Amino acid sequence: MSFLSTGVAVVTGAGSGIGRALAQQLATAGSALALADIDEKGLAETAQSLEKKSALATTHVLDVADEEGVRSFAEDVCKRHERVTLLINNAGVAMEGTFEEISLDDFRWLRACKDDSARFLCAPGRYSYGDCPARARWSWRENKRPRGESGSV
Repeated sequence: MSFLSTGVAVVTGAGSGIGRALAQQLATAGSALALADIDEKGLAETAQSLEKKSALATTHVLDVADEEGVRSFAEDVCKRHERVTLLINNAGVAMEGTFEEISLDDFRWLRACKDDSARFLCAPGRYSYGDCPARARWSWRENKRPRGESGSV
């Protein structure tokens, strides 16, 4: 039995493209899902595509560049799923134009969507799933459980 079949996966950018495909594959594997996207309509379409799967899926309209929004999202996921075993920060944005055409504010927004969102989603205990009571604690540096902890993910 794979950890995917008993896990809870968070997927940002789940409203279309790669995020939607990831959600569909994870649902097929049996994962429960917390799906997030800024596009409410696309997120609803993703959720509808999963209706025939037996996995629990919650949807969350989220701008990953919004620190308070990410904090609320993490709290909601913890309340509804109790743990997170896989986090895929797939949300993405793009800009078109030359350096002269793109403003500094646009570059800051792009950085917030890419860099800050990862920090907001992953900062242990501050913005993320660190306080989920039933979550398995994995050390991202060593890819193993801290000493003395046992049990399944």
